[in-house]
Amino acid sequence: MLISCCATSLNSKLISGKRHIFSEMIVDIGLFMGSEFDLNMISVKGILGGNLTDSFFLKGIIIKKPFSYAGYEKQKKKVYYPIILLLDIELEIKTEKDQSETKITKIGDFKVMIDVEWSIMYEKLDKISQSGAKVVFSKKSIGDLATQYFSEREIICGGRIFTDDLSRISKGTGAQIISSCFSINPEYCGKCKILEEKQIGNERFIVLAGCPTEAVTIVIRGGNRKLLDETKRCLNDGIMVMKRVIKNRKIVGGAGSIEMKISSKINKYARNLLGAERLILSKFAKSFEIIPKTLCENAGIDFLSIVSCLKSKHCENDCWLGVDIEKGAIFDTIENFIWEPINVKINSIQAATEVVSILSTIGSSL
Repeated sequence: MLISCCATSLNSKLISGKRHIFSEMIVDIGLFMGSEFDLNMISVKGILGGNLTDSFFLKGIIIKKPFSYAGYEKQKKKVYYPIILLLDIELEIKTEKDQSETKITKIGDFKVMIDVEWSIMYEKLDKISQSGAKVVFSKKSIGDLATQYFSEREIICGGRIFTDDLSRISKGTGAQIISSCFSINPEYCGKCKILEEKQIGNERFIVLAGCPTEAVTIVIRGGNRKLLDETKRCLNDGIMVMKRVIKNRKIVGGAGSIEMKISSKINKYARNLLGAERLILSKFAKSFEIIPKTLCENAGIDFLSIVSCLKSKHCENDCWLGVDIEKGAIFDTIENFIWEPINVKINSIQAATEVVSILSTIGSSL
C-alpha cells in the first residue's frame, strides 16, 4: 500500500520513469524512521555524476567534507564510537574585520601582545582537548594552527559546517552547539557508532552512522544540477505522502475516481432538495469534475467523452473508475494500484471549501 501511494504521487513528476525505485526507497526510510519521525532528520544530497538509478540512502548523517588546512591529512579517516563536540567558535588567528588600532611605546610590548593572542588560542584548544572529544565540528573556521594541534592528538576536526548540517548532527548525536570554550562540559558532547570519510562521485563526504536519534540521508546521482534539484522536490512530495499513509492507513482511488464518486453522491442527495439549496449543491458537485477534466486536458484526451462516461458509470453503481491517461479510457483505480492517502484528499477539499465560503462572505458583505 505504501509503495503504491508513493508511486502515484511520483507518477506525474520528472522521475516518473524511475518511480518504483524511489517509491521503495521512500517506504524503506519510512519503516526505519517510524510514524512520528522528524522531517528535518531526512536530508537529501545531490551529487553530480552517474544516473538516477545509482541513487541510494544511508542510515545516518552525511555532510560534505569541510575545507581543511595542512595537517588534516594526518587525521584518522574512520573512528568507532567517537565523542563529538559541536562549536560556534572561530579557532583561527587572523586580522580584525573592522578597523582597530593599538598604541605601544616599546617594541617589547608588541611581542607581549602577540604572545597573549597565541596563549588565548592555546587555552581554547586545551579546553577542547580536555573535554575528551575525538571529533570537533564548528560553524566557523578552524585554522591551520588548530588543525595541526588536533592532528597531533588524534582529533578529527572540520570548520565552516553549514548551519542545517550542524543542527542535524546536534539532533542526531545529542550534542549541544557551544558558543564559548569556557562552558565546555562532557555532558554537552554527542556520540555515534561510526564516523568515516567516504568518496562519493568526485567529492568526499563525512558519514555519521549509528546515531542515537534515527537519521537518514538520501544521495541522488544525476548528470546535471537541474535534474538533481527537481528530483529533490519530487522526493519531498513522496516523503510527505508516505508519512500521511503511515499515520492513517486509509486510502482512496486516484486518477479522479474519488472526485467523481463524491460528485455522484452529492448529486443524488441534491435531487431530494428544492430551490436554492439544490442549485448550490449541484454546482458544488460539478466543481469536483475539474480534477478528471484537468487530467484529460494534460494528457491530450477528449475530456467530454471521458467525464460523461465516468458520470454515468458512477451513477449506475458504486465503483472506483478513473481516468487512464495512457490509453485514453477509464479503468478501476483500486485494482490498478492508483492510490492516494485519504488525509490528503480530506485536507484539500476542506481547504478549498473554506476558501470559497470566505470569498462568498466577503462578496455578500460588499
